[in-house]
Amino acid sequence: MQTRKSQTPYSNVQVVLFANRGSAIREFFTESQGLSMVNIANLSCLSHLINQFMQLGFLNLTIVCLKVESELYQEFILQRYPYMVSVFPVDGDKTTCEIIRMLPRAKQNLIFPIDLFTTIDLTAFVDFHLFEKALITIFATQYKLDEKEIQNSPGVQRAVNSQAGQHFFVYDETNPKKLVSLLADDVCVRNDIDLGMKRVERDESLESFSSIDETDEFLHGMEISPEILQNVRSMIVESSSQLTRVYLLSSECVDYLNENEDIHSIESELIPRLCSKLMNTYIYRDGPNDITLRANDCVTLYHINLKCATGKFGLFMPAAQFIPLEGSENGYFAEGKPKVPENFRYTPGSVFGDNFSAGEKTIVTKSVIGRNCKVGKNCVIQNCVIYDHVTIDDGCRIKNCMIGCDSKIPSGSTLTQCFVAPRFSSEKAIKEECTLIKI
Repeated sequence: MQTRKSQTPYSNVQVVLFANRGSAIREFFTESQGLSMVNIANLSCLSHLINQFMQLGFLNLTIVCLKVESELYQEFILQRYPYMVSVFPVDGDKTTCEIIRMLPRAKQNLIFPIDLFTTIDLTAFVDFHLFEKALITIFATQYKLDEKEIQNSPGVQRAVNSQAGQHFFVYDETNPKKLVSLLADDVCVRNDIDLGMKRVERDESLESFSSIDETDEFLHGMEISPEILQNVRSMIVESSSQLTRVYLLSSECVDYLNENEDIHSIESELIPRLCSKLMNTYIYRDGPNDITLRANDCVTLYHINLKCATGKFGLFMPAAQFIPLEGSENGYFAEGKPKVPENFRYTPGSVFGDNFSAGEKTIVTKSVIGRNCKVGKNCVIQNCVIYDHVTIDDGCRIKNCMIGCDSKIPSGSTLTQCFVAPRFSSEKAIKEECTLIKI
């Protein structure tokens, strides 16, 4: 009988992969496609994450999914990771805190969304948490897609990098990783907190506070109780970081949750309450060269695919899953031998799925192409993500697009920065730019 692997330094960390939340991707790929089964560089989100955690020595993995999708996950795990990963079905109305209370007890609980990709060393994240003896450590990122990337993305990008749901990290200036408070934007509005504020100085009387922005102009300060500021000389309010929804909770923190069943949200209730009681709460940020993105909308899904294909995501490189084309040394990977002519041209960083075929004089540049895709002759495909079973007829020009599975693009089509919904088909050539193309 097969059993779990031998113990590692991180075996006592229960990694909980949350796959029970909706996203814009579900709408794009239809509800029947489990969010974590959506492919990134021809490998599902879930496979990428499980492989990453196992490579780092995290062997205690649990997938939290909706009950209606539990059979899908059970079958997936049984085929690929038997006895290594457990599935925990829940109802759709359960909050994260409620689910944590229901999980098997563990010394440390790493809560991780199923659609998050990061280049940070997660072992360093855990080590920091243990060293500081933290009740809870949250992971935040300062990484954002730059303006050029957004402009070149397919479809409408106005929602990307939105400030909606923004949080403000209030931390001790002498120890920037120690959280003093975590404020949401609605709290800031309600308490009339100036969003440009960078520094909060404690007043001698502990009754009122002055805020100083970068130009040293005095503004009205925050309404924070004096108890929170006890033994804190000064604080920094910083808003450039974004929550990733990654939390590392100690068993004591879970005990606190169990004792306070009125807590339903980690960031808006649990963390502020722990901070107000001066309990150890920390923030861990990625470095300046790290990339952290959540594939919870089509624009970031597109970019994560391309970054994986070009090796910018480290452990998520497709090189571990695909073999080089015979005689090739430039980054071209394929599951099986493709059917391409001698004059087929491609660039490093392109990923091709099994049974890919292309016609004469076709060029593919830095693109991810799924399984069983067929591209005609005289086509140019540049910076695209094309999912499984897509047919692109002769003479098409497709740039910065994402094409859903089972679609057919007719001859002579020109698409730039478009989303093509799954199962799209047309008899006439289409010429579109920055458009969501549906059936």
